[in-house]
Amino acid sequence: MLKPVTHITINNLFFDFCHSWEFSDKWTDMTSGGKVTLPKNIYVVDTNINRRTPLFGLNKNIGGFNSNPIIKKGDKIKIEAYYICWDENNNETFTPKKTIVEGYVTKVSAGTPIVLEFEDNMHLLKQIPMKNQSFNASTSLESIFKDALLGTDLTVNFLTDTTIKFDNCLLSTENETVAQFLARLRKDFFFKSYFRGNELRIGSLIYIESEANEKIFEFQQNIIKADLVYSRKDDVVLSAIASNHIEEKTGKFTKSGVEKTTKKRIEVLVTLKNDKLITKSVKKGEQPDPNIEGEKRTFFYPFAKTEQELINLAEIDLRKYYYSGFKGKFTTFGTPYVQFGDNARIINKLLPEQNGLYKIKAVDYSSGIDGYRQEITLDYRINE
Repeated sequence: MLKPVTHITINNLFFDFCHSWEFSDKWTDMTSGGKVTLPKNIYVVDTNINRRTPLFGLNKNIGGFNSNPIIKKGDKIKIEAYYICWDENNNETFTPKKTIVEGYVTKVSAGTPIVLEFEDNMHLLKQIPMKNQSFNASTSLESIFKDALLGTDLTVNFLTDTTIKFDNCLLSTENETVAQFLARLRKDFFFKSYFRGNELRIGSLIYIESEANEKIFEFQQNIIKADLVYSRKDDVVLSAIASNHIEEKTGKFTKSGVEKTTKKRIEVLVTLKNDKLITKSVKKGEQPDPNIEGEKRTFFYPFAKTEQELINLAEIDLRKYYYSGFKGKFTTFGTPYVQFGDNARIINKLLPEQNGLYKIKAVDYSSGIDGYRQEITLDYRINE
């Protein structure tokens, strides 16, 4: 028997019960967020004075109908979860308590039940302004973000060797927050960014394999619901637009004798079908073929200097998704606990040819009176 337990801490307020909570954690969105629904009649413990106080009744200012609400936008929030377990002899044990998320309250409902919306640490970066400046050729992204986060408890981990240097005035910041600047880098350079705890991670790579945990999920056991499709490699068609901007010399010189350069976009359409690679150069002003077959992706390779380099890199990435195996998502219990970037070993004893190891792309957590669940989205199959 399993009993889910939730601990929610908001500043100095501690809740050991809620009606429900949910949190969606994924790298595809810069910001991960969720919500907590508290029941109408609930008590909270003030950890500063160790006193239990009701949050129901008259004149309880939860969300702010005057200047001193109990819970307000910007308050820190932490959600932890675990199970209490009993065996056949009624012996009690506990699963490890896991911190699901630490972040900030972004909205508090005015009525009942009380609904709190929250975001992870990216919410803080939405409040921190960047300095208005232009970056010269000797400036790296590492130095830009280390300077931007000075004075906070946040750290930066660059998941790739970000050696890109910027020409004078090519990259600048003006009247934007750190989060808005990150969003621009994601759009223009395809640099992903997300938080793992207090660590901001940035780069063209996503996963750190050395920290990935492998957990087993089995049909007819701990896979409660499956929205998975098993496809054979022969039926899979993948396409991608691979691109970069490169510098070309113009043959013109400045007054000081330095040859001028111009930016040029190189772009290639790459298709993988029947285990064969089909490529097509996309010239300036052309649009990629609108009838691209199969699953479509967009890749940006900041270090590629030629179309052939784009093709080679795109083939490596496309082949990660070119396999016989599952795509989709499934629902399991709150244990074994996983995060995106972990590896899920899926076992089907009735159809053992479907067994395989997969990278986890996203996890949607939920818990409350209906139980503790994880909805796990797969990214690609890991070759063993």
